[in-house]
Amino acid sequence: MDVTNPIPLETAPASLDMRPRREFSLFWRTFFFLALLLLGSIVAWLQTFRAGIRTARNSKRSNWHHS
Repeated sequence: MDVTNPIPLETAPASLDMRPRREFSLFWRTFFFLALLLLGSIVAWLQTFRAGIRTARNSKRSNWHHS
């Protein structure tokens, strides 16, 4: 046993390159994907709904002007 060169009890923190990357588990990736899909479908539905209302208003106005 070498007494002149003891092993340090504390080590320096690992550099960012050596640290393991924290990846999301399959559950969280699926959760985020489904949340994004739900949000996108709600936005698309709202846009479709607004376009339908706008078209109905325009056709009522045109019928009123031509009568």
